[in-house]
Amino acid sequence: GSGGGVSIKNVAETIANICGKQIKWDISKPTGDKIRIMDTTRAENFGIKSQFSLEDGIKKTIEWYTKNQNLISSRYNSFTEKDLLPSC
Repeated sequence: GSGGGVSIKNVAETIANICGKQIKWDISKPTGDKIRIMDTTRAENFGIKSQFSLEDGIKKTIEWYTKNQNLISSRYNSFTEKDLLPSC
């Protein structure tokens, strides 16, 4: 988080633009939350600050996922692999 507001629509459109896609919005549906703002005060007190813009962060994330697709499919997923959870 950066402490600044970003609409969910803006995030979706940023991703679509980076991927060379266009979103066709269904304006007959409710819009939902317009903005969610993360309070970064605590993190900033520890010297942690946002280093990238939203667009740069999304680009870096997409690049990582594209280069590491083999890691993604082999990662443990606690939501789908219940037989791997420790028994109590």
